[in-house]
Amino acid sequence: EQGSVKIEGPHGQWTLLPAHMIFVPHGRPYRIYTSADAVVGVVHLSAQHTVWEHEGCWAAPTNSLAKEMLGYALRWGRDRAVDDPVANAYFNALGLLCKEWFQCSRMMWIPFGDSVELKRAIAYSRTRLESVTIELAAEAAGTSVRTLRRHFQDELGMSWRRFLKELRMARAIELLTLRRLSVTQTALEVGFNSVAAFTLAFTSFTGKTPSAY
Repeated sequence: EQGSVKIEGPHGQWTLLPAHMIFVPHGRPYRIYTSADAVVGVVHLSAQHTVWEHEGCWAAPTNSLAKEMLGYALRWGRDRAVDDPVANAYFNALGLLCKEWFQCSRMMWIPFGDSVELKRAIAYSRTRLESVTIELAAEAAGTSVRTLRRHFQDELGMSWRRFLKELRMARAIELLTLRRLSVTQTALEVGFNSVAAFTLAFTSFTGKTPSAY
């Protein structure tokens, strides 16, 4: 609701900004880091209430329905009666809606990587989004382009192109939301020379234009 939050899992880190939410599956270990002014709402769904499941954490913008329903869910505490028919019906509805709400796979996610080479390539890419290429990332990682491509596929299950797109979009969301940069400034900072190309990529990723976001 307010401030900034970072959630760190075994394989990566998510940046959550105001008006965003994250789904953390059952049994998924994580650490949460918040700014001093952060206000966060947390709703726990038991296994019986979460028909929809997936392997990792997903983040998404908070729509008006989700905001109202998650806020209302806080009326029931941990000590609520397990046979409360109203509560169970309500949490069942929440669990079913999660599949619809969390459509942006890994949104605002920065992976860690397992190998030393991949960690170096990711660290390099994060600080040079305006100019990074896979050739430069491979050089910084001390490996070949071919080997680096294999690391991305084997360790993260994605191509270099997909990784770079997610990294750029995560950074763009942060710049637009926290630093309030213009669309043009944001496009340049994350490596786009064309505002039109940036707008197309951003809209495809988030479902909203940069201005609307």
